[in-house]
Amino acid sequence: MSDPVKETTGTEEAPKEEGAKEVKPVGQFRSAVRGVLSNRWAGDITLAAILALAFVLPQKEIIGKSQVINEIKRKNTNYKEDPTTGDYFCGKLAEQVPLKPLKTFTVCGSTFEAQEDFGEIAMKVSRDMEADYQKYKEGKMSGGEKMKYWAYVQKSGGEENVRCLKVNYGYRDIVLQRQIYWNSLNDEGKKAWKSDEPIIRDKHQTFVAAPPCQSYHGLGLAVDVSNWGAAEPYFWKYNIPGGSRGIYKDPWHFSRGEFERKGIKDAAKQWGWFEVCEKIPVCKKH
Repeated sequence: MSDPVKETTGTEEAPKEEGAKEVKPVGQFRSAVRGVLSNRWAGDITLAAILALAFVLPQKEIIGKSQVINEIKRKNTNYKEDPTTGDYFCGKLAEQVPLKPLKTFTVCGSTFEAQEDFGEIAMKVSRDMEADYQKYKEGKMSGGEKMKYWAYVQKSGGEENVRCLKVNYGYRDIVLQRQIYWNSLNDEGKKAWKSDEPIIRDKHQTFVAAPPCQSYHGLGLAVDVSNWGAAEPYFWKYNIPGGSRGIYKDPWHFSRGEFERKGIKDAAKQWGWFEVCEKIPVCKKH
């Protein structure tokens, strides 16, 4: 869910169309997000809490796919439609159209869609987490390994967060992405979105989300993970950045291919782990 820091946008309210999806605002909960992000090892309360707020508050506006497509076309000059999903992609992401087929995966009781090779990596991460947890519970670790794993469990918020990978989202269509992006905007950001003013992340967003057509979730190459602190070291085994080593203020987001474009060294400086970055191949490379 995470993309350009600044983008020029704007449109007027459109009438409700048949089949439109309901969008509900999050209002101001910047302080809650800051509280979560102050603990890099926060577990299930991270994304789950934010998204719960985003969709239970009173109705704000209703928008359907044709309206989202019209917005995309008005706000972007370089866009392309994927013939299979009917989604639109802009800029660098348009170069990946047509997309590889999406596949459904089930992990830790949750189902999500992703491109097959990326989804398989998420499955491997979960299996690795499960295997280490079983080894720990069955007493098959050495003394040193057990102490190290125990410390990892405590930092991750308890055993419930280390058992397997907890995926909140994989693939998202442009309608859902637009809903989440709209919900990320504060009142000033919503006004800017409607009036063709630039959207500036730190000024206009209460949490990080990409506008429709610019999200790696739309490509099927990203997942949002609630137990991101526990999952982070396992994803990095497969050179998938995210967590505290990913997009600043979007630690639950793990993706492939996105960071070559955004530059993870910038994130490393913001999170304060630049020296560690220099020792990790996928990070040092960029």
